[in-house]
Amino acid sequence: MKGARMLMASAAAPLAAACAQGPGGGGPSIAGLWAVAEIDGAAVPPGVPVTVNFAVDGRVSGTSGCNQYGGEYVYRKGVLTIGQTFTTEMACIEDYRMELESKFHNRFSGDLSVSASPDGALLLGEKEAGLVLRKAAS
Repeated sequence: MKGARMLMASAAAPLAAACAQGPGGGGPSIAGLWAVAEIDGAAVPPGVPVTVNFAVDGRVSGTSGCNQYGGEYVYRKGVLTIGQTFTTEMACIEDYRMELESKFHNRFSGDLSVSASPDGALLLGEKEAGLVLRKAAS
């Protein structure tokens, strides 16, 4: 049993190491809490919380305008792969929040290219068909 635990821990180590990559790892560092500033080229309305928190162990979580979500990710060589995610199922009173949340989840899935802008923002996917993230204040 002890050997099995060590094997599982050693197998997980490369995955965790690949998750927060930065300089030399094939893309900008993504670890930490980010605020989603734009979805498909449109600004997220002020006061609507849309966040992404990339943990270095390969977990991702945040708020998507109305609900909270979580799941797993892998980040290698400038490509972010979002695994299966879960979300709470609260209904928002405002329809625009539900629409925004739907757009966010449609973009925040599968394989996404990751690039950094000169001002430090992250672009996931393409500008007009993706997400722009800005580092959130902790």
